[in-house]
Amino acid sequence: MATSASRTSCSAFVVSPEPTATPTLALDGKGQVRLLTVSAAGDLVQRHTTSRTDRWSHGDRMGSAGSWSPFAAPTATTDARGRLWVAAVTRRGSLEVLHTLTQGDRSTRFQPVDRRAWSETSTPALTLADDGRLWLTSVSSHGVLWSRHTDAGLSRWHRPAPAPGQWSPYSSPATTVDTAGRLWLAAVRTDGGVVVRSTAPRAVAWHAPRTLRTGSEVTSSPTLVAPQYGSVRIGLVSAAGRPVWRPAGAPGGFLLQTPGPRAGAFSGRPALPFHA
Repeated sequence: MATSASRTSCSAFVVSPEPTATPTLALDGKGQVRLLTVSAAGDLVQRHTTSRTDRWSHGDRMGSAGSWSPFAAPTATTDARGRLWVAAVTRRGSLEVLHTLTQGDRSTRFQPVDRRAWSETSTPALTLADDGRLWLTSVSSHGVLWSRHTDAGLSRWHRPAPAPGQWSPYSSPATTVDTAGRLWLAAVRTDGGVVVRSTAPRAVAWHAPRTLRTGSEVTSSPTLVAPQYGSVRIGLVSAAGRPVWRPAGAPGGFLLQTPGPRAGAFSGRPALPFHA
């Protein structure tokens, strides 16, 4: 007799991304799920679900073949006008962004956000705030953490602002927006400290930073989760490979005893953010 598991069908396929580049999922303005991956050869490939099913389209290459860093993942989100935005880092350290046209399949071309050299081993963070602004946060090759934003519904980026401190170019920053409209940012310093910053609701000015953890591996990337009920939580992968979660706004912070960073070792996020 067939089991319930054997009667259940699902759509699956195998891609060959670089082992250190995490796939990215995003929901576009048409309700389709987009999957973006970087192959070991440096190709940025996107697929999407079709006809409101779980079947996936054939992969379409984005940008020039072999031009993308296989050590940083693409990031994507959809703005209030239904345009899908994608940001990724090239092999040469250029941070580039494109977006689809309103409710359509056509898109702009990838354009660098500026002439700075960006870390090829750090994934940028791209988040839509409640007020319609898009926020892009990334680490440069020199360990500077930069944040920039658009105006609501517009495509032009404002001048970026650096965060004080020296930041790990082997870790990826994380951003999210809570139910009150506050933007949250978490990133790892070169000394292993995990720092969290936040804004007032629908504001652009950052509050004073809080260090929530010391002794972290500089190759571990934080993740932020903003539940509908309850406080924002931050997660990290411990040295033992276990996910560790704590309230991001804990006034006293938290400290875990972990060994120092291991050269050449990369730790992923404890959860993959899904952007809608």
